[in-house]
Amino acid sequence: MPARVSPKALLAANWKMNPVNAGDALDLVRGVLPASTSHPDLVEVAIFPPYPWLLGVAEAIEGTNVKLGAQDYFWEISGPYTGEVSPAMLRGWCPWVIIGHSERRAYLGETDDMVARKTAVRAGVGHRFGQERRTRARVQDDETDPAHSWGVDRRGRGPQSARALWRQRQREERRVLRRAALLRRLPRRRSQPHRG
Repeated sequence: MPARVSPKALLAANWKMNPVNAGDALDLVRGVLPASTSHPDLVEVAIFPPYPWLLGVAEAIEGTNVKLGAQDYFWEISGPYTGEVSPAMLRGWCPWVIIGHSERRAYLGETDDMVARKTAVRAGVGHRFGQERRTRARVQDDETDPAHSWGVDRRGRGPQSARALWRQRQREERRVLRRAALLRRLPRRRSQPHRG
């Protein structure tokens, strides 16, 4: 019987809202690089700095086996969403993203529906993603804490799965297009002068 090859472990470092300057961010990267090269066949290393440091960190890890990740993104590709970052903006140079983090749920009111939308949009841009997960037993223990709600899993399953959300959007788009086509076929009514 052949030996079963287990997948690489992921060592992910979410920097949260730290550090507060670019020099310290680069020092953190320099500290991670030696550890990331010691067992590349066993461990995949990904770092998730705050958005202002992504470009500098990307340059510092270029040519290494350390992967770059973003701490979040919005569920639309583009549009009038001030302060948000699109997954399309990260495509090609930032392959990982964290979504559904308990802190975003607790402090910013992020819901399962919002996480499902983010999960649905990732399929179109090719990001790998991590999502904070909790066991059902732990969720039941923490029912009073809104940060610990049961979210979608890696396959997009949950209260409203990403796939179900995508199908719902597709149905709505088809419905709008059919209605527009029907309206174009109707004869235009001419306004009748008011007789009174």
